Amino acid sequence: MGGNSILGAAVAAALAMIAALATPAAAHPCPPAASTVSVLADLPGDAVLPCTAAPARFPAETLALQFEPDPAGPPPRYLLMNLGRFDRVAFAVEGRDGSVARSSVPMADAIATSAGPTLALPLPRASAPPARVEARIEGLSHKASLESLHLSSERPDRRPGHVGRLALIAVLIGMLAMPIVFDALFWRVLRDRFILWHAAMTACFIPLVALRSGIVNEWFALDPMAWRAATIMTFGAAIAACLLFTRHFIEADKLGARQARAMEWAAAWALAVSALQTLWPEWMVPAGLPLHGIALLPVMVLWFRVVGSALARGSRAVRFQLVGWIPLTIVFLVEISTELMPGVPAVRTLDLFYLGLVCEATVTALGVTDRFLTLRRERDSARRVAAELGDLVERDPLTGLMNRRGLAKRFPQLRAEGFSTFALLDLDRFKDVNDTFGHAVGDEVLRTVAAVLAGERQRHSVAVRMGGEEFLLFLRGERPTERAERIRRAISLRVAREVTQIDRVVTASMGMIEIPDGVPDTIGFDELYARADKLLYEAKEAGRNRSMHERLTLFAAGGTAAGAAA
Repeated sequence: MGGNSILGAAVAAALAMIAALATPAAAHPCPPAASTVSVLADLPGDAVLPCTAAPARFPAETLALQFEPDPAGPPPRYLLMNLGRFDRVAFAVEGRDGSVARSSVPMADAIATSAGPTLALPLPRASAPPARVEARIEGLSHKASLESLHLSSERPDRRPGHVGRLALIAVLIGMLAMPIVFDALFWRVLRDRFILWHAAMTACFIPLVALRSGIVNEWFALDPMAWRAATIMTFGAAIAACLLFTRHFIEADKLGARQARAMEWAAAWALAVSALQTLWPEWMVPAGLPLHGIALLPVMVLWFRVVGSALARGSRAVRFQLVGWIPLTIVFLVEISTELMPGVPAVRTLDLFYLGLVCEATVTALGVTDRFLTLRRERDSARRVAAELGDLVERDPLTGLMNRRGLAKRFPQLRAEGFSTFALLDLDRFKDVNDTFGHAVGDEVLRTVAAVLAGERQRHSVAVRMGGEEFLLFLRGERPTERAERIRRAISLRVAREVTQIDRVVTASMGMIEIPDGVPDTIGFDELYARADKLLYEAKEAGRNRSMHERLTLFAAGGTAAGAAA
């Protein structure tokens, strides 16, 4: 099945799951409409009750709610609600004997439980079991918090079976910590940035689970505002780390430069909107819209676009990403879509969130292991190739670099692996160095230049001695022209530092060809060399110690031309 078919099937599955989970269903019984005179004298006349057809606009200045507890059940002691920002809740509890008890609970005094993102607000005690409970909530900013309001006779983290649930969450946190250990071991063998970003992503998931499950409150009681802020920012950091992990995890030749930059900007955007939601929630929820989630939707669209493009290009690594992230993507889509649907209770799929993390941690860890083994095989293969090219036929005996014959032999393979920038360098007035200081010093200069060229990351460049004082760099990856120019300028500094017998600055001129995507492979080594040599001659004629480069252009008919620039 092709990449587009896999992506289409994944999106269809996600939409089907959203439709099933988002079916309207009462999460708890709706409280009855107010039928008696309010016990709170200053309750507003337009009291809003949960589960009404016309939900409140957020942030709400004041919401008045009335509950009538079941007289046959245990008397309520707490008002429970999902974690969300509010200013305070004023309670009036009318006992069955007519007595009234009042209290006011600011958000800072709410009890942060360890039963999910749930706050417990203690009710005032009347002299008799309550017949009616009225609450006035000021500054509520979250639809899900309003819809989750209900009375309870006990805190949810004191119910039977809660300890077992905490144990399962602790096991999940331990499972998430294991990939970090493997990443540390992988890093010792292979210094690739995707390993670091995978460790960072997993390190964000651990506190996210601890915060969203509430288990962190078993270790130390968090202030509700701090709990909310930490949850939002950790969520944003996890998204940013995921984007950067994907950006470095996908094979270099399967990810375009623009896509790579877009992923980096999207990571910064995820952190920025999370900070806005933390610091200015009023600004992020005008007209009741959850702008934090809406602002993150383009990030998810970009992620799927990059994944789909990489699949179409035959990426092996991205398949693990797609499978691992489907459950968590469904969680996000369910939560944001139900918040946007009028009359549909906001769904908080916490158990699916845990399942999604287990799936992501398992599948992505397998993907990291597979990528590690692939890169190690590539490295071992490269070493074997280097050993095979170590003879005098394909390697320069003076500098140890590959020679022209070796490059010509490997040229089609290098082009297929994404090498697309052809930089030809020549030392300026090198004959004067040989004539003045002798060939032994000249040879030392050549070896020093070779060391500078070989110092570039070997996975993304190939250094060649073409003959005499002429060298070639064949590059791929990010900003190849900038890297080549930096290497050219580094030659003078390195030679001056290491070859102390000469009293002059050794400079180099360079001619460089860029081969964009789409240019046919029929353009061979000899043609590219001839063009680069022409540019090198122009650099010499323009005064030496400079670069000239051009970028090949593909015409519709399949031919190529070149646009030159200094």
